[in-house]
Amino acid sequence: MTAGDDIVRLVVKPNFGRLGPRFGSETPKVAAQVRQLDQQAAGRLQAGQPVEVPLDGRTVEIEPDDVTIAEEASGDLVIKSSGGYMVGLDRVVDDELRAEGMARELVNRVQRLRRDAGLEVSDRIELEIRGADVVEAAARAHRDYIAGETLAVRVRVGAGSRDEGGEWLDGGIEGDIDGHPVWIGLARSR
Repeated sequence: MTAGDDIVRLVVKPNFGRLGPRFGSETPKVAAQVRQLDQQAAGRLQAGQPVEVPLDGRTVEIEPDDVTIAEEASGDLVIKSSGGYMVGLDRVVDDELRAEGMARELVNRVQRLRRDAGLEVSDRIELEIRGADVVEAAARAHRDYIAGETLAVRVRVGAGSRDEGGEWLDGGIEGDIDGHPVWIGLARSR
């Protein structure tokens, strides 16, 4: 057993070009036995070791060249192995990861708005984010990250207006993130 056993399954297929000359008319029976090999036997073959299989009351040896071995992902993982290393990627995007992605996109939009408004790199801002519930939840959950990346001294999330009554630079921007409406307003910090 190896560390990758829980993310990959070995699939053993007969190599008829090798089995035919070795086993003649018994090749279909040997091929059926090869297809039924368990993961331990498949691992030995992959490591270059022969395995024995039953055939009509006797035992025959299957050599690594008698088969081809493919690695298949277990479950929903996508796997790739090369040079003795294996990587498994879980493609499922959960709510936490989706919220983090939205927060990163909010930062991207704010940075563009800062640039378009002609702000200096060091200018501190006040920021307001409004939008669909999922966008606002992401902004609340990642408020500190958004503030840190955009130099915002204050991040308001949800409907509201600036306490000081000032105007948002460029009137703010409207758009969507992953199909969810969003409005972003920013002003120089006082």
